Amino acid sequence: MLLTPLQHIETYKLQQGFEEKLDNPTAVIRAVFRWTYGQPFLTQKLCQMLSTGLHSFVEPSVKPLTLSIRTINRWVDETVRSQLIEDWPNQDEPVHLRAMHARIVRSPYKTALLSLYRKGLLNEPPVLVSDSYIEAELLLSGLVIAENGYLKVANDIYRQVFTLK
Repeated sequence: MLLTPLQHIETYKLQQGFEEKLDNPTAVIRAVFRWTYGQPFLTQKLCQMLSTGLHSFVEPSVKPLTLSIRTINRWVDETVRSQLIEDWPNQDEPVHLRAMHARIVRSPYKTALLSLYRKGLLNEPPVLVSDSYIEAELLLSGLVIAENGYLKVANDIYRQVFTLK
């Protein structure tokens, strides 16, 4: 069974975690979704990272912090880069990205999986869903999703981490 992305309506509990600290918690969730596209584990993990960071400099008794949307976006972007993308093999706790990577590189179909992923990453030409075994393996890894009859990389975090350089 494939995980389905969270919808914004399903993130109410995550948003509540920011309500006492920030006056615009919805902007935080939107910025998180720009990176995760609602992938459940990454969305929760990133929200936890952001919440932990906020607790370190916002007092519980102080009124919510006012940040511009631009500042919130930069904060989320920097958190993603520094805590999820850069040096990801060494800071991937709990393990998520390393497990996805291992699934692909240990597969007997590694070459075909990487070739299909590369096509999905580059989108030249767009990859039509064909229900092949290789496609199913790639979908099960979570790296790609099927959307409107085409394969695409599941989110921008995966796109940055798994660039195939």
